[in-house]
Formats: sequence, structure tokens, C-alpha cells
Amino acid sequence: MKKPTININNASAIACVMAVSRVFFGVNIDSAELCNSGWISILLGGIIAFPLFFCIQRHVNVVQAGNSIPNHPLIRVSSLIFGIAALLDSAITARCISNSASYAAFNHSIRFFLLVPLYIVVIWTVYCGGDAIGSNARIWIKLFPLYMLIIVACQITKYRITWLFPILGPGTNGLFRGAIKAAGWISSASAILIFSDKPAENRKRTNLYLVYGLIVLIPTALTLLRNMMAPVLISTDARTRMFELDLMLTNGRSPLLLQLPLIVMWFISLFNLLCGDVFIVCAAITKLLPRIKPIYCVLAAAFASVFLSMSVLSEQNMEVLFSDWQFVVNASAVAVIMLGSLLKGGMQECES
Repeated sequence: MKKPTININNASAIACVMAVSRVFFGVNIDSAELCNSGWISILLGGIIAFPLFFCIQRHVNVVQAGNSIPNHPLIRVSSLIFGIAALLDSAITARCISNSASYAAFNHSIRFFLLVPLYIVVIWTVYCGGDAIGSNARIWIKLFPLYMLIIVACQITKYRITWLFPILGPGTNGLFRGAIKAAGWISSASAILIFSDKPAENRKRTNLYLVYGLIVLIPTALTLLRNMMAPVLISTDARTRMFELDLMLTNGRSPLLLQLPLIVMWFISLFNLLCGDVFIVCAAITKLLPRIKPIYCVLAAAFASVFLSMSVLSEQNMEVLFSDWQFVVNASAVAVIMLGSLLKGGMQECES
């Protein structure tokens, strides 16, 4: 890998997988207070985040038209913001993967020994380049519908439409807070679209509006299916991350054969999310330090992510706090990069 680069089609694929995974993980595992209103929060979050996506779409149009974006200091500031946000998100994701592994099979293992083999694979994957990550995501997108059919077929007798009620859960108090958090999770993959600086393969570019629709609608549908798996628990006092993982992955202590497809889908989705986050960190480091060697860049990003995933910053209470501000952080980074481009004349009108 000469430097962290990715074409727009692969960036669209990994952005879709990252955002869908992050929204579903955030709403169903770390936001127990949303109860049955999680799917409504996702839809509202999609509306809130759409103007941000529109700005990203315009930026992508400029880059794909061959108009280079100048390296204005504000562009580097936005790269720093994106890098820090992705680094925290990667640590939170790695912590969730280790929690999931601890629950699923290794309940007596030390977290460090769960994370080391994971990050060895992540380092190798990211070092192969952004297009390798994007190609992996495109394969997963093609397999995802098949996995969903298998999961729905295995769990069909467990679903209850009546468990979707009350629709607003305990009320509307947390609904709009959940929408802001969902908007932050939806926008979490915006950086990888910003950093896509290679033209589409065969000159046929992915429709980004279709990608955005999938980013919003897929986790909405998955959350509805998740809510039909178990009755809502209004009390959230004891609903920790491990409790939610146990509730979702076992689905009422169903046989292991029925749990396996859901567990496989869960781990693959989170792995794609983690690889995407680490790649964003690498791309941000390259923008800030253009002369750094790629291997050092990847190692620095991975080691920083491991360190944070072992710290209190990746715990559930910190993740909830970070999620409240994630949309503001991502929107600020996009606003800064748009401003920097305008000041240097980079944002010229171009055709889609």
C-alpha cells in the first residue's frame, strides 16, 4: 500500500456496511432507553443527517470530476476531527467485539488476548488498502440478504408483532435524543466518502442517494425484527451491554443452530466497521503527515485503537456520552472541509 486510497464505489460499499452496523449496534445494544421507539429514532436521524449527506455528495462530485481539493489548513483540521472521531469509534467497536466474544465463547478470557488476534487481521486488511476493505464490504452486501433470509426462517416462530407495542416505548422523552444519536451513527462513515479520491471502476459510479436510503432503511427494518424477538423491558436499570448481547444473540435461549447465523452476521458486520474506522484513521494521519510510511501509519492507528479499547473511554457509559455529540462532530468536520474548499476555490460547480 502506497497510501490509504479508495475508489468511490468501494467507499460507498464500506460506508453502507459501517453505518448500518453502527446504527444497529448503537440503537439495540447501547440505547436500551429507546425501547420500541428505536426504529423511529433511526428514521428521524436519517432526516436530520440528510443535509450533511448532501454536502458530502457535492464534495464527491467535485473530486470525481477531476477537480482536486487544495490542501488548505482547514482541510487538515477536518482530517484531524474525522481521525479522532473514527479512533474513538474503532475503540468502542473493538470493545463490543470483545464483549461479544466474551459472551459467545470466551467468558473467562482476558480482553487483551481477545483483541490481539483481531487487530492482527485488521492491520493486515487495512494495509492491503482501502479497495480491499471496500471489496470485502461489497461481498458482504451480496451475502447479507441470504443471511437475513436464513435468520428470519430460523426465528420465524419466535417473532410476535404484539411485541412492537407500545410503539413509543416509555414515551417521547428520549425519542429526539435517540434521533440525534442515530444521526451521529449514520454520519459515522461520512469520512470514508470524503477520503475517496479515486474514480469509479468502469466509470460507473454507485448512486449515493441509493446508498443513503439503504443506510437508513436497513437498520430500521433490522430493529423492527429485533423488537419482535422479545417483549419490551421498560425498566432500563440493569440493561447493560452484556445483558443486551445475551438477549439478542440467544433470542430466548433458542438452540445454538438457530443462534449461529445471527452470531456470524453480527461479528462480520462489526469487523467491517472496525476495519473502516481504522482505515479512516490512517487516511487522516496521511493527510496530516504526508511523508509517513504506510506501515507506520497502519500500526500507529491500530495501536492507538487497541490502547483506547482497553481504556475507560470505550466503556458503555462513555459510548453513550460520545454518541450524543457524534453528529455535531461529524457535521463540524464536513462544514470545515467545505469552508476550506470554498476559500481555495475547490468547490466548483460540476455535474453529477
